Amino acid sequence: MSKTGSRCRNLFEKFLRNHHIQYTLSYEINNYETVKKCAMHGLGITLLPKTTVAAETQNGQLAILPLDYPNFKLQVQLCYHTKRQLSMPMKAFIQSMCYPTPHERLSLEQASRALPL
Repeated sequence: MSKTGSRCRNLFEKFLRNHHIQYTLSYEINNYETVKKCAMHGLGITLLPKTTVAAETQNGQLAILPLDYPNFKLQVQLCYHTKRQLSMPMKAFIQSMCYPTPHERLSLEQASRALPL
């Protein structure tokens, strides 16, 4: 697992407790590459962002197990240099990624105000 107190670990441990799953914590590692290698060598399972295991799942080194846990949400931040002009593709990316709620999309202007840029 990742280090104590991390958001991902807290959510994962809550999931395990809620489903009465007993586990043994063998390692605390805060490096995705090391965690992936441990899982690939059969040292356990882990919870990682899907994007970090794309290559390993495509070539069959790792398998993705479906996780049915609707309250499992992580908050992330998008940061960029305030004095650089954003390209149109970057503006479109920001607009597509920034949501104040699951139902209401932010405009680029709203996203810029919501994030300290």
